[in-house]
Order: sequence, then C-alpha cells, then structure tokens
Amino acid sequence: MSLLVNHSIPLDERTKVYCACLRPVLPDAEETWALTERLEGPLASCDHRILRYMSRVRWLDKITYQEVRIRCGVENLEHRLRKTRLRWFG
Repeated sequence: MSLLVNHSIPLDERTKVYCACLRPVLPDAEETWALTERLEGPLASCDHRILRYMSRVRWLDKITYQEVRIRCGVENLEHRLRKTRLRWFG
C-alpha cells in the first residue's frame, strides 16, 4: 500500500499500478460469492476509499467520487460489477 500513497510518484503512475494489480481483485469476489447489489456497495466503497486516499482527497474537501475518478482516470467500478452480474445472472 505504501507505493499507492507515495506522493513523490505521479498520481497517474500510482493509478496504473492500482488498476493493474489491486482493482481486478475486487470483482473477483464474484467467483467466491454470488455478486448481488448488496455486495456491490462494500466493493465500491473500498474502491472509493483507496482512490480518495491515493489522491489526497479528504471528506472535508467535499469532492465527489466522480471527480476523484476523473482525477485518477479510472472507470466506474459499479458499472463493471453490474455488467459482470448481468452476464452471470441474466
């Protein structure tokens, strides 16, 4: 985790590492559990917290998740999870 919060490394480089190594693990919960809307919330929350932490955005800054995702240049995890769930459960 220290690589992701090392602010001497540019945010776009840290985001690439996060998207390549950690973000793919979050939806892998679908292989262990049936991915329902109830489980999407905690996975998305974890993703949001990591992105906020990486980009030094605090809750008091009143910056939306969409803005944090734009700053980090990542796609919305909820959309990806829903696509996967629809593929599995029709």
